[in-house]
Amino acid sequence: MSPPERKGRRPSAVWQLALPGILVFALGSAAVLLLAYRSTDRAVHEQFDALLAGEAADLASEAAGQPPEGLADWVEQERQDLLRFLDLRHDAAGAAAAGAAPRQVVLVILDAGEPVAWSGTAQPRALLAAALRADGRAPVTLRPGAAAPPLRVAHWQSPGGRGALVALTPPGREPLLRRIALTLALLWAVVLAISSVLSWWSVRRVLGRVDRLTRAAVEIADPESGRRLPEAARDDEIGELAQSLNGMLERIAAASREVRQLSQAVAHDLRSPVTVIRGRLEMALVSGDPARVKEAAGDTLEGLDRLAAMLEATLDVAEAEGGALRLRRRPVDLGTLCREMAELYELAAAEAGARLTVETTEDLVVDADPHLLRRALANLLDNVLTHAPQARRIGVRAWRQADGDVCVAVEDDGPGMPAELRQRAFEGEARRPGSPGLGLGLQLVRAAARAHGGAATLDAGRLGGTAVTLRLPADRG
Repeated sequence: MSPPERKGRRPSAVWQLALPGILVFALGSAAVLLLAYRSTDRAVHEQFDALLAGEAADLASEAAGQPPEGLADWVEQERQDLLRFLDLRHDAAGAAAAGAAPRQVVLVILDAGEPVAWSGTAQPRALLAAALRADGRAPVTLRPGAAAPPLRVAHWQSPGGRGALVALTPPGREPLLRRIALTLALLWAVVLAISSVLSWWSVRRVLGRVDRLTRAAVEIADPESGRRLPEAARDDEIGELAQSLNGMLERIAAASREVRQLSQAVAHDLRSPVTVIRGRLEMALVSGDPARVKEAAGDTLEGLDRLAAMLEATLDVAEAEGGALRLRRRPVDLGTLCREMAELYELAAAEAGARLTVETTEDLVVDADPHLLRRALANLLDNVLTHAPQARRIGVRAWRQADGDVCVAVEDDGPGMPAELRQRAFEGEARRPGSPGLGLGLQLVRAAARAHGGAATLDAGRLGGTAVTLRLPADRG
C-alpha cells in the first residue's frame, strides 16, 4: 500500500509557535526601554531642579551686596545672562514662529519677604504667594493662570538677608530627551526584528526535524521493511519521540510477524483435520452403512471440538499479544490454584507413570484472571504429559521473589527440549517433528503472562529436565 499523498499546501505552524515568544519579547523589551527612558527623563528633571535651586541660592547671595538703586537693572542683566546660559532665546524665537507660548524665565529679589526687584513677570507677588503656599525650598511646579504655561519655581531665603525666587518653564521634551526617545525606539525596532528572525529560524529548524519525522513516517508503509525514523540518535525531546515511534514500529512489526506466523500455523493445522473429517464423512456416506455413518459423525464431532479448542487458543493468543484480551481480574492465591491444578492432573500423571508434586509458600496473592492462569497451567501440564512421556517426576512450584513478584514453575525430569527449539520455544511454529500438539501451548502461556504484565521463561529445571516459569507482578495495592 502506497503512502498517502499530501493534498495542497498545508499551513505552517512556524509563526503559530514563534509569535507568542516574539510578542512576549516585544512587550518585555518595550517595558525595559520605557523604564530606561523614564529614568533618563527623571534624571534630566532632577538635574534641572538642582540647577534651579542652585541659581536661586546664588542669586540671593549676590543680591545681598547690590545697592537698592541699581537692583532692577542688575536683576534684568542676571535674567539675560541666564537666558544666554540656557540658550533659550533661540527656543523662544522658534516657539513664537510656531505660534506657541515662549518659555519663561522669571527672577524676583526679596527683601524682608517682599519683592523689591523682578524681571520676566508683571505679578511677582502672586508668584511669591503661590510659592510660599507650596512651602519648603524644594522646587515646585506652579501655573500662574489658566492659559499660562506651568513654571518650575525655586525659592531661597538667606538668613537675615535678601531672598530670591527663580521660575523657569519645565524642560518637557528637551531635544536631548527626544533624541534619547528616538534612539531607544530605533533600538527596540532593530532588536525586535533580529529576535523575530532568530525565533522564526529556530522554530523552523525544530519543526524541520518534526517534518522529516512526519515524511519518514508516511513513507514507512511496511513496519517489517526495517526502515525506521531518523533523529533517534539525538538526546532531546524530538529524539525521544523518534525512539518511541521506532519502538512502536518494532512492536507493530513483531505483532505483524506473530500474526502471520499464527495464521500460517492455523492454516497448516486446519488443513489436515478438515481433510481427514471430510474424507471420513465421504467414505461413510459412500458405504451407506449406518454404523459407519454414526462412527464418522462421532469422529467428526471430536475433530470439531479439537478445531474449536485450537481456534479458541489462537484467538486468545492473538488478543493477548495485541493487548486486546479483556482480563477479569480478582485476587487469586496462586498456591491454592497450583494445588487445585495438581489434583486435577494427578490421575493423568499417574496413568503416564509419573508422580506429580506441589511446592508452594503462603500468601501468594496476585491480581489476575483465574481462568486464564488455569489455562496457562493446564497447557504446561499437558505439554509435559504429551511431549515428555519419559518423565517420572513432575513438579509444580510457586514462590515469591525478593522484589515481591510471584513465580509459578512447571518442571519435569524428562530429557528436556532440544537446543534448536529452546530459543524459539514460545513461537507458534516451534514444534517437534510429528508432535500431536497444536503448537500454541507455550505461546498461550507467554501471552497470558504478558497480559498480566509479567513474563514467561524456559530454563533447565531443578529436576533435570525443562522448567517453564511464569513471573507475575504481585498485588501491591
